[in-house]
Amino acid sequence: MRLHTAVGIVVCLAVVASLATIATADSATHVRRLATAGIAYVADTNVSIMTEASSATGSNDEESISTLAQAYAQAGLPRILPVRGLGPIANIRDLLHMRGIDMAVLNSDVIAFAAVSGDLQGADTRLSAIAKLYTKNIFVVAAKGVTSIADLAQQKVMVPGADSDSFVTARAMFSMLNTPIDLAGTSLEDAVAALTDGRAKAVVLTLEADDRSLSRLPRDKGLHMLEIPANEALAKVYGRLTLKPSQAPGLVPEAGVRTLTVSSVLATFNWRPTHVRYLPILQFARELPSAVDRLRRGNPKGPWQTADGHGEILGWQRYEPARALVESIVPLGDDATPSTVPVTSSALAALNKGVATQPETVSPSSSAPATTVIATTRTVASIAKVPAEAVEPAPAPEPKLTAMAIEVAAHPLPMLADPQAPGGGLVAELVMASLKDEHARLNWSADGSGKTGELLGVSAPRVGLAWQRPDCGHREGLSIGAGELCDHFVFSKPVFQSLQIFFIRHGSDFTFDRDDQVVGHTVCTTADMDVSNLDGAGRQWLRQDLITLLRRPKLEDCLKALDHGDVETVFADDMSGQAEINRLNLADNLEVVRRPVATLELCVIADKNNPQANEAIRRLDAGLAALKADGRFSDIVLRRLGQQRLLNQASAAP
Repeated sequence: MRLHTAVGIVVCLAVVASLATIATADSATHVRRLATAGIAYVADTNVSIMTEASSATGSNDEESISTLAQAYAQAGLPRILPVRGLGPIANIRDLLHMRGIDMAVLNSDVIAFAAVSGDLQGADTRLSAIAKLYTKNIFVVAAKGVTSIADLAQQKVMVPGADSDSFVTARAMFSMLNTPIDLAGTSLEDAVAALTDGRAKAVVLTLEADDRSLSRLPRDKGLHMLEIPANEALAKVYGRLTLKPSQAPGLVPEAGVRTLTVSSVLATFNWRPTHVRYLPILQFARELPSAVDRLRRGNPKGPWQTADGHGEILGWQRYEPARALVESIVPLGDDATPSTVPVTSSALAALNKGVATQPETVSPSSSAPATTVIATTRTVASIAKVPAEAVEPAPAPEPKLTAMAIEVAAHPLPMLADPQAPGGGLVAELVMASLKDEHARLNWSADGSGKTGELLGVSAPRVGLAWQRPDCGHREGLSIGAGELCDHFVFSKPVFQSLQIFFIRHGSDFTFDRDDQVVGHTVCTTADMDVSNLDGAGRQWLRQDLITLLRRPKLEDCLKALDHGDVETVFADDMSGQAEINRLNLADNLEVVRRPVATLELCVIADKNNPQANEAIRRLDAGLAALKADGRFSDIVLRRLGQQRLLNQASAAP
C-alpha cells in the first residue's frame, strides 16, 4: 500500500478527480504559488455517511442522516452524501475497507461483536466515535416455560434478520453472558411464529424508542420478557434499563424487568492529520453543532434531540481531533423537549454576549420565578420577559489582569514549528494565538537542538515549545531525558496531538495487529526521540530486550536505512515522518503501519524554579481553551494542514 493511501483505504470517490488534476506540472506550479501567497487550502469537503437502512425492524438512521444532509445544504455547508447500507456487519466492514465511505451510523456493540466473532480485525483501533445519536433498547422475549437467560443455553434463539442490529447484539450479548445459543435470523413474523409453536425458545429485539414491534407480539401465548443479568463484561458495552409493565403490557411483570440499552453512534475512520480525508471530517465536525441546533428547533420530536457529542460512549474511543468541535452538543432528554430553567443574571448576560448557556440546576425548593429560558446546544432559542425585580443583581466585574511579558522559546519540529514558516508553523501559531492577550515574544533555539537548558532561569516568565508530555506517573518506563522533564518542568495542557507510528518498506511483511508481532524486529529512531511509549501499555519491548533499537542522529538517516533494507521499521511521529519522506522523495518506497503505537501530546513547558511558571502556564491553558471555544483553534489547524498538503502535493508532482 502506498504511503498516501495507507492510513485509510477508505477514500471518498468524490476527491479522486480533484486530486488527479494536482498531479500535472501546471497544477503543481499553481499549488506552489497558492502556498507561497498564503492562500488557504480548501479540501473536497463532501463527506459520505453510511446508514443502517435495511434493519428488519425499521431505523431512524436514514432519516437522521437525510435531515442532517438537508440542514448542511440549506446553510451552504459541505455536502453530505448519505449511503444506504446493507446491515451493521456490512457497514462496519465497508467503513474499514471500502473507498468512498467517510463515516457510518453503527450500534455501539459492533466493536464487541467484532471481538467475539474474530472478524473485522482492527475495528477497535481503527474506528472512533464522533457523537452518540440515540439509544436503543434490547429485549429478550421468551416462550412459555423459559424463566431465565440460563434456560436458553444450547437452545434456538431467533432474531429478525441475519445481518441486523438484533443479530449483532444477540451474538455479542450471549457471548458475554457465557451462554451458548443456536442463533438464527429470519423475518420478525417467522421469528414470532417459531417462538409460539415451540421451534424457538426466545427472540431478541433491538428497538428504537418509537418502534412498534412489541405491539405485534401475541399476548395470549405465554410470551414474556426475560431479565438480562448484569456482569462486568456487559457493563463495558451496554447501559441498563428497567422496563415497566406499562411499556409492554402483557409482556412485563408488575415488578418490572431489567434489560440493556445500546447506543447508535456516528463513527469514522481514524484519519490522520496528513491524510486527504482528515480536513473534510474536521470541517464536517466543526459545523455539526450548529446543524444539530437547527434540526432540534425545526423538529422538537426528531431523533437529533438526544444527540450527544460530549458524554462517554461505552465500548468506544472518541475521535480526538473532533472532540473539541462537537462537545457542545448535549442531549435534551429522552422526551425530546428542551429543558426549562429560571432566568438568572448569568443567563441574561450570556444572551447579551451572544454565547451559549447550559441549563442551570435548580433545587425543588427554589423560589425562583416561573419564567423560563429554552436552551439548545449553542444558543438561547427564546427568552421570556422578566420583571426587573426578578433579575438577580449582576456581580461586580472581575478586575482585568495585567498582561504578562512571556518569552516563548521554540525549537524546530518538522511541519509543526519552523522558524522559516509564516507565524513559526502550526504549534507556534497556536501558542502565540493563545497568548494574544499577553506580551508574548517568540524566540528560536540558537542551535536548533531545543535543549531544555535554554529554559533555565528565574528572571522572567519563560516557556518552551513544543515538548512531548511524558507519563510522569510511571517513571520506570521513562528515558533519562523524559525523567528530567518531569523533575524540572511544569506542563501545559496539550497544544496539539499527533500519532507515534511505525514506517516500513512497501511490501514488507512487518505487521502490527498485535504487540507480540513486533518482538524480534529491529527498530530505528532518532537520538533525541523519547521511546518510553515502546514500553508503554504493558509492552516492555525495550525493558525486556524484545526488540533491537538503533539510534541515528536524524530521522533522515533512519528513513534512508529503511529504504536500503538496513532496518525493518522506523519509529517516529506521523507528521514528522510523512514530511521527511516527502522531502526525500521516498513516498513510492515507504509506507505507514495503520495501527498507531501511541498518541503524542505536544505541550508547552516552564521551569519549576521560576516563581511565575505556573501563572504563565495557567494563562496559556486559559487562552488555549478560549481558542478552541470560539473556533479559532480549528481554523488555524485546518488552514495550516491544508497549506502543508498543497506543498507536499506540489513537491511530489513531476
